[in-house]
Amino acid sequence: MCTRVYADSSTLCCVPLQNNISWGACWSLPLCCVTRSERAREPDILFVKRENLARLKATYVEGPADLVVEITSPESLLRDRGEKYAEYELEGVTEYWVIQPEAKRADFFVLNEGGWYERQREAREGIYLSTVMEGLALPIEWLWQPPPLAEALKKLNLV
Repeated sequence: MCTRVYADSSTLCCVPLQNNISWGACWSLPLCCVTRSERAREPDILFVKRENLARLKATYVEGPADLVVEITSPESLLRDRGEKYAEYELEGVTEYWVIQPEAKRADFFVLNEGGWYERQREAREGIYLSTVMEGLALPIEWLWQPPPLAEALKKLNLV
């Protein structure tokens, strides 16, 4: 399962999921998403809601994940923002995050009713509200600098 708290691999969403299994399940590598183009993608983080857990197989997800997070590197930036964006959108991944640590940039996309991604804005200054993980208010600064554990647990309503 996921373990880290900031954007270099398995990030923030994993902390509450280990303690709040009512949301669903979160994995970091090596769990694959098989897309309609028959490509196997291994997102940095993959989340499947509780009601969709039947999609999880031993080494892959059958059907779309509910949330995919890609953490870019200079080498992967175009692939994450181009090929993967298009594949996840076509596959029906509800929410897609592209985290760019070098630029301290985070973009959040949610499928609209027409099946196209729309970029989401912060709900309030510095906070992103996930549509997939209801109640998750992500302080974006946590992606660049890990918070003190007690502060993180309190903000995530885990203590």
